[in-house]
Amino acid sequence: MSTLINQDDLVTGDTHILSDLSSLPEVDLLPKNQAIIKEEKPSSKSQFVSVDSTTDNPFENTLSNLDTIKQLPDNWDSYGSPPLDAKLYNNAKFFLQWIFSQFIIPEPFVVPVAGGGVQFEWQSRGRELEIEFSEPDSIEYLLVFEDNEMVEGSIKNIIDTRAINDLIEWMITG
Repeated sequence: MSTLINQDDLVTGDTHILSDLSSLPEVDLLPKNQAIIKEEKPSSKSQFVSVDSTTDNPFENTLSNLDTIKQLPDNWDSYGSPPLDAKLYNNAKFFLQWIFSQFIIPEPFVVPVAGGGVQFEWQSRGRELEIEFSEPDSIEYLLVFEDNEMVEGSIKNIIDTRAINDLIEWMITG
């Protein structure tokens, strides 16, 4: 299992997030998925890079895919985007540790975002959920309902686990 981040490394602005990450429960195994790294801006030379899942554990695979995105160089999209910001990486990792400790969910697509962010995408029961980390103190989300109605929003406090739980429950309950 991957090493969990040190809680002192998880920051929002100058505020340290205090959370006991030392004893996350095991996640039930689900079938493998793949994550697709795709460009945020379309171009005539659009490239998709497949990141193969390496285990049958969606939590481990998602962390591995996040780590792969963390390694992207400057200008990874040929539009000048920087690599994944360290604070956003730590916030995203905390988010993953939290949701996989609370829910049995499938592995999301993990997508780099222009500007140094990262996005997680799930499709379940006719619904889609996108969670984006592009600002250190908030989480942006997009809900797509079965009838293709879309609702965008943000969680202004990244440690608002109740709001995070509500989004995941919305997705998995269909």
